Amino acid sequence: MKHSKLTMISLSLFLIIILCSCQPEFPTMVTFNTNGGTPVKSISLYDTNKLNLPEFTDIFYSKEDIYTPYELEQLNFKVNFDFEDEKLNMPTYKYNAWFDGWYTDKDLMNKFNADKKISDSITLYAKWIDVPTEYDMYNNLEFELSDDGLYYNVTKIKETSIPIIVIPSKFNDLPVKYVSGGSYLQSSILLFEDNSNIEYINENAFKGSMLEFVQLPKTLKELKTSAFEDCTMLQFVDFMCDGNLTTIGNYVFSNCIKLNNLILPANIESIGDEAFRDCINLSNIYYYDLCLSLYNIGKYAFESCSSLTKIYIPRNVDFLSEGIFYNCTSLERVFYYNQYGIDVNDKAFYGCESLQHIDVGAICQYIGEEAFANCTSLNSILLSVNVKDIGYNAFYNCINLNTLYTNTNDIGWYEYYLKYISTLEGETSPMYYVKQVYIREDNGTIRLYDENNIK
Repeated sequence: MKHSKLTMISLSLFLIIILCSCQPEFPTMVTFNTNGGTPVKSISLYDTNKLNLPEFTDIFYSKEDIYTPYELEQLNFKVNFDFEDEKLNMPTYKYNAWFDGWYTDKDLMNKFNADKKISDSITLYAKWIDVPTEYDMYNNLEFELSDDGLYYNVTKIKETSIPIIVIPSKFNDLPVKYVSGGSYLQSSILLFEDNSNIEYINENAFKGSMLEFVQLPKTLKELKTSAFEDCTMLQFVDFMCDGNLTTIGNYVFSNCIKLNNLILPANIESIGDEAFRDCINLSNIYYYDLCLSLYNIGKYAFESCSSLTKIYIPRNVDFLSEGIFYNCTSLERVFYYNQYGIDVNDKAFYGCESLQHIDVGAICQYIGEEAFANCTSLNSILLSVNVKDIGYNAFYNCINLNTLYTNTNDIGWYEYYLKYISTLEGETSPMYYVKQVYIREDNGTIRLYDENNIK
């Protein structure tokens, strides 16, 4: 009898466990109070470790317009964004106000952390910042009339701590064409009035400011030297990619350490020296309409962009400037839209310790001094027989460079490689570490030469 009671108790406990495990899982609910903005649907969470929080953006570029290097190997230039919709849309909208994130309290003091585990149902509250009125816009700026009396220049921003600065299109019925005098601004957001006439943002205009978001006008033609240098809080710049911007000057975004995505505008022609130096969180560079006008990328333009893993060089760029990717320690691959390749100047890839393969292309004639020095992961290179000059220590410390690919359709392999490359001194020569060479001969045959007959 005693044994029977124990058996019944055990069975009962077992059934309770089974029934509990079969109970439907109730979701954690996240509701949104938009505080006057357009409604946002509640979210039911079964996985309380993850919340894809609606975030603000007003970028409305479709996927077909933006290009990236990631699919170039298959000659597919369309970007594959992980977006559910064809376009990005803001989750909520409020007239004449700027969405400033979700908060966990009605007083909007505690910003919600989307990475934190959610254990109970919660309500999130939208925070809004009022866009300055027309009176505030003009009252906070100082203007200077041009010498010819045809336009105005913004020379000073008086109150530097208000959240949003809006640059007007006109003053006293004349266009506002230049912006200066916003350096060390404490504001978070920089906007330009609809139908803006701004053509130039001058030297040091917003240097050292605390801006987090900048939306540039379509009329803008040039960002001049150091315009946003040392803006260490800047996370995103909307270039209005189908606008008139042709020139990003020297040091414009240098040391913008939080800048993480870059969409280069369609009409850009020139990127200046050190324009994005030390943008250590810059991980993606996209190309609006393939940036077919871009022909110049300056010296050390992307120096120490240590989060950059892949880069695509647009069609009309025919040389890589000195130090262009200097110390880009995460850079693994480089793609050319120009199928013929380009010349590589001094220190172009110096210290790119993650770079594994490089193809300099058929028309490359010059590889500069220390061009690939300290590329310790570089294991293979496709080198054109048209290369006529390789600079001192071009391949210094490329300790894993063991395979060389080349083509001898233009001149004989023996004449070129044995008489030129093999005579280069020390680690200037790519042959210093190479153990095997693959040759495509004139008749199309691919032949392997090992270390016994290439040194």
